[in-house]
Amino acid sequence: MTPTLIASPWIAGSEDALIGYMLTGGFGSQILMGRFDFLNDAEMAAVLSYIRQEYGGGASPITVERVASVREQVLGNEPGADPLGH
Repeated sequence: MTPTLIASPWIAGSEDALIGYMLTGGFGSQILMGRFDFLNDAEMAAVLSYIRQEYGGGASPITVERVASVREQVLGNEPGADPLGH
């Protein structure tokens, strides 16, 4: 898998950046994977919390409320909106 999850600064770092990355697949020229914006807030929180616990050195879990907040900032109110404006 590229990039690796083990010891990744994306996993153990900023919750908001990780959520945004998962929602969009990356940022600018750093789009490295598919988008996961099809997951609802609870699913996204569960997946990212698991990944942070397993590969992020026990980083704190991500809440559903945090995912909802970042989704609103990144994607806006429109479900499935393209944050890059394409």
